[in-house]
Amino acid sequence: MTTNFKMKELMDQFQISEDTLRYYEKMGLLPPVARKNNGHRIYNNSHKEALLMIKC
Repeated sequence: MTTNFKMKELMDQFQISEDTLRYYEKMGLLPPVARKNNGHRIYNNSHKEALLMIKC
């Protein structure tokens, strides 16, 4: 089962800024990020795993 996360949740958990999270996405360090109809990003467990690796 895939759990979805909001940007704010990942920012708080990994203590990174919104700009940093978007930078990781832009540079291809994160898997492609899905979006809701309103344009908000939808993150999942694979994004959390990638962030864990980046933070190491």
